[in-house]
Amino acid sequence: MTCMPLARRNGSFGAARALPLVAWLLGCGEVDPEAAARPELGTSRADASADAASPVPVDAGLGPSMNGTLITVRTTSAYRSTFPVWAAVQDGDGAWVRVPQPGATFAFGVTGVRYGVAAACAEGQLQVRYSTPDVTAVDVCNSGGSGSSLPGYFLRGQIRNADGAGWLSYTGSRSTGQVLPGGTGVKSFELWTDYKDLVFGLRASQHEPLTRVVVKRGLPLTETLGSNPPVNLDFAVEGRPVTLRSLAVTGLSDNDLVGHDVTWSVEGRSPFRVQTSEQGRTMTDTYAEIDSPQFRGADAYVLGVSATRNGRSDQGASYLTGRFTKPVDLTLDMTFPDPVASVAGSAPYGRARLEFPDFPNAYAYALYAYSASKKTQWNVSVARSYFPPGEPYQVTMPDLSGVPGWSAAWGFPAGSPIAVEGTMRERSGLSDGTQERTTYDRGHSVTP
Repeated sequence: MTCMPLARRNGSFGAARALPLVAWLLGCGEVDPEAAARPELGTSRADASADAASPVPVDAGLGPSMNGTLITVRTTSAYRSTFPVWAAVQDGDGAWVRVPQPGATFAFGVTGVRYGVAAACAEGQLQVRYSTPDVTAVDVCNSGGSGSSLPGYFLRGQIRNADGAGWLSYTGSRSTGQVLPGGTGVKSFELWTDYKDLVFGLRASQHEPLTRVVVKRGLPLTETLGSNPPVNLDFAVEGRPVTLRSLAVTGLSDNDLVGHDVTWSVEGRSPFRVQTSEQGRTMTDTYAEIDSPQFRGADAYVLGVSATRNGRSDQGASYLTGRFTKPVDLTLDMTFPDPVASVAGSAPYGRARLEFPDFPNAYAYALYAYSASKKTQWNVSVARSYFPPGEPYQVTMPDLSGVPGWSAAWGFPAGSPIAVEGTMRERSGLSDGTQERTTYDRGHSVTP
């Protein structure tokens, strides 16, 4: 999958605008420089991974109780090892209790209907997680990842019966298509790819709909340059027609920027773009439905949509991903939630609050607060299930000053502005699959 620039809601756009998280969404290798600082929620009981299988229990005489549902807190990953300098936990709405010497993992018991975990990952770097006992594994001070390069294959081939098409699309790594010369004779192509399951498609031109596609699965490709046999395509024999489906992005203003991508993931790993707009820069588009004889059990349609408020990622950004196998006409709501920022308290340190509107598919909320120098940063995340029915969806920095070991340097001083960002995560069905959206609301500031 290749990177795509974004366009304004009204269709007028100039130079491509780079966004911090667009590359992450679309697999382009660029990451948000502050992504590691933002909250990540824990895993469910069913998804708790093996790396938390042997947590170090907290001594009940020195710290939290081990009664009730056991919650495992993970503070390291395979790529980064960072122990908190301080940690505390909360059972239900009870008092916060310090965790003595938090290490790679620790555990505590929960008897209430909800709980909290707080950690100072470094001096002035605070993370707080709120959830319910069905989430039995939580990550704090835990980020990082590793990149891995795919093998590269070079191949050549010939095309017959291209039906006067002017553009050949394919599953390439350095490019995703090439111009086809006019005429009715045999035409040649060459490409680099990272996959052995390849799709080739005909278009009248680069930005017009696909008309016919051919899929080649399990090609015997090697990385040795010049060693791969030619791949020859006859669209009259192998090519199959496609049906066009509509795609519409709603909920944005005329000044917002949008980008989208729909791919056919062959065997669940090899992406081929099936949307009409090669750049994915319009609010309305079409994508190609692959006919059933060419679509197999491991195949899927993969969707990605990104939007920025007023064309500026520092004001807000929203990212949607989806996966399904039964193509349908798509209407995708990218409305920004617009949470309201306020001061929750000013003593013994400044505390910020964000109140989110009720989006029915939301399952988690988060607040990211930081000082102008970013020396002090707080992440507070809350699962939707944490809130009792009728309680507003407020994410608030807690008062941890009474917990032994707390440092006054970790709080925001009264009178100093606090920059605040909000995050909301949603999940819902999409045809026979699912879609998930993460929205960042930025640019808030409160002064306690």
